[in-house]
Amino acid sequence: MKKSPITLKEIVISSFIILALVVVAIPNYITSRDRAKIAEAKSNMHTIQLAAEDFSTMAEGYYPGGIRTTVHQIVPYSPNQLCIAGAERPPFPSNALIHQLVFQNPFCFYFPAVKNGRIEVSIKGCVYYCAYDTNGDIVGEGEAAVRYEIRGVGRGVPFTFMLSTGE
Repeated sequence: MKKSPITLKEIVISSFIILALVVVAIPNYITSRDRAKIAEAKSNMHTIQLAAEDFSTMAEGYYPGGIRTTVHQIVPYSPNQLCIAGAERPPFPSNALIHQLVFQNPFCFYFPAVKNGRIEVSIKGCVYYCAYDTNGDIVGEGEAAVRYEIRGVGRGVPFTFMLSTGE
């Protein structure tokens, strides 16, 4: 009698081993993917901070009141029309200080990547830019600010840290 090269018992045991590996691997994959998206959202916060500081050097030390505020609006005699973002999601206009090919919402391309104001509604992956005057009041688009706060949202929950002027 000829022995079968693979028995049913061996197939069942192999299937259970593969299933166990899949059960362990899928949650790890999902967790690492979410961590990468959160890291990208934090990177977006830093990109907005660099753009705000760059804007400040061109606008005589003032920060923009919003993501669409141009240097010319703050310093009228300057012909400079640069702004931080110019839009909430790609494509960003050519006068934006952020690079449109790398700056996007990491969780969903249809969600805004950056918004003005404080976090009122948590949009996954969104960065919020809020500018203030000397009295601590929030300023709007087209106005000069003396300080700012940048906050971000990860997987539906705001980050526990923020970036601000001079940090």
